[in-house]
Amino acid sequence: MTPTVVQKSEGYAAVRYFGGRYKLYFAGILALTIVSSIVDSIGVLAFFPVFTTLLGQSAESSGGTLGFINNLAGFMPFDKPVVSASALLIVVFVTKTVLTLIREWFTVIASSRIP
Repeated sequence: MTPTVVQKSEGYAAVRYFGGRYKLYFAGILALTIVSSIVDSIGVLAFFPVFTTLLGQSAESSGGTLGFINNLAGFMPFDKPVVSASALLIVVFVTKTVLTLIREWFTVIASSRIP
C-alpha cells in the first residue's frame, strides 16, 4: 500500500492577496452593487402607484413599503396622480440606469488596474 500524500490547502490566499491590495475597488463595487439592487427593488415597487391610480383604487389603505412608495409619489409636484406616479417611475428608472453605468464603469476601472 502506498502512503497518501495530504496536500495542504492554501485556504483563502487569493482572496487575502487581492482583498488586501485592492480592497477599495472591491468595497466600491460591492457598495454600488448593493445600492443598485435596492434601486432595482424600488423600480418594481414604483409601478404600484401607477396601477393604483389607473385602476382607481384607494392608496390610503396600503401600508408598509407599498404605502411608502405611494407617499413618495404623493410628494411629486404635480396635481394629477397619474402624472406624479409616472414621474416617480421615470425618476427611479433614470436613477437605476445611472447607477448601473457607474457600477460598470467602476468595474472596468478596477479590472484594468488589477493585473
